[in-house]
Amino acid sequence: LYFYMLFTYPTKVLLLNLLFVLFSLPVVTMPAALTALSRVMMLYMRDGYAHVWQDYVKEFKGTFWKSLLAGLLYAAVMALLYFSAKLYPVIFSDEIMSGFSFSLAVALMLVFSAMMGYVFPMIAMVDLKLNKILKNAAILLYTCLLNSLVLAMLAGGFAYLAFYLFPQSLPVTLTILVVLFQLAVCVNIKVPFEKYVYQE
Repeated sequence: LYFYMLFTYPTKVLLLNLLFVLFSLPVVTMPAALTALSRVMMLYMRDGYAHVWQDYVKEFKGTFWKSLLAGLLYAAVMALLYFSAKLYPVIFSDEIMSGFSFSLAVALMLVFSAMMGYVFPMIAMVDLKLNKILKNAAILLYTCLLNSLVLAMLAGGFAYLAFYLFPQSLPVTLTILVVLFQLAVCVNIKVPFEKYVYQE
């Protein structure tokens, strides 16, 4: 399905990445841009068609505040875990304890990123309050362990490519990386959504 989407709709894939970049301001509009991107991709996979510009803009406007709250929560938790990981080697003199605490913080970052991988597409596809969406995402995180593991691996890979290799990765991020990542996320969660979420 992933490669089918890429090779069947190559121009639309590039257009979606361009729309995401144009509509993205860090933290402020990026969550809504990600939700809108997820909406168009999920529509293509579920219905076989979508109006890229119209559906993207409509979703961006319609779920802006809900997406922003989810994005702020994501940013706050990730910042806390990031600074915790940085501080643990300073706090603990014992190398084993320091290494364990650092590894735990990194693991929690990946777990929370996997959970948020369910959240933004769920905001796009079902009309639920954010607290219910977060609850359902947490349930999916442990119910669909294989899918959640893939989401964690995707989050780790994206973070490495986009941030660790920055600024060399910037041209790829601006042209294709975001849409490739989110398409992989949407393909991965398609079956769990069809089995659990759409029934909600």
